[in-house]
Amino acid sequence: MISNSLYIRRRSKIALPASIGTEELSQTFVATALKNLESLGFVFSTNLISACSKLTLEEFALLYKSLLHDLKKTKGDHQKHEPMY
Repeated sequence: MISNSLYIRRRSKIALPASIGTEELSQTFVATALKNLESLGFVFSTNLISACSKLTLEEFALLYKSLLHDLKKTKGDHQKHEPMY
């Protein structure tokens, strides 16, 4: 799997692996991922949505899991926040 952490941090872009699947991924999986990433303030472009629909379910699940981790880290979710008062 391609590590996207540097791409995300520097350019707000990701690289997709070449798909080995022959079936198209259900739009439900992509839409659910988009809804979850929306809460972090990120969306997919239409080109990325169509490219993700060509991945297998396993490839997309790995991509989503690593992408969610990297985006949370970008937003500072890995830090423990304590109020000053």
